[in-house]
Amino acid sequence: MESRDLLEGVADVVVTDGFSGNIALKTIEGTALTLFSLMKEKFTANPKTKLAALLAKNELKGLKDELDYSEYGGAGLFGLRAPVIKAHGSSNQQAIFNAIQQAVHMIEANVTETIQQEIGNLSVETREE
Repeated sequence: MESRDLLEGVADVVVTDGFSGNIALKTIEGTALTLFSLMKEKFTANPKTKLAALLAKNELKGLKDELDYSEYGGAGLFGLRAPVIKAHGSSNQQAIFNAIQQAVHMIEANVTETIQQEIGNLSVETREE
C-alpha cells in the first residue's frame, strides 16, 4: 500500500518494521498538529472566519479527536508472546489509559493466541500444497 493510503481505510492493519512504522506515525502526528495550528490561525484571522469556525466547531473537534494519538493510546506490536502497546513518548494521562484499554482488549480477545493459531494453520496449509 502507499503511505498516502494510511488514513484512507485501505487496510485495517498495517505491518511494518519498527523504524519505518515509527516514521510514518510521527509524520502523521506532525502533519496533523501543523494542520490544526494553521487552521486555528486562519479561523481566528477575522470576524468572518471566526463565525465560520463557530459554525463548524463540532465537526472540527471531531476531526481533531480522530487524529489525536491519545485517543488510541499507541500501536500494537505483534509477534510477541504477550500483548504490547507502544505508546508515544510524550503520552498524556488519556493516552496511557487508552493504551491500557487496548492491552486489556487484546487479552480479552485472545489476540496473541489467535495470531499463533492462524500462523500455525497457514504453515499446515502451505505444507499440504
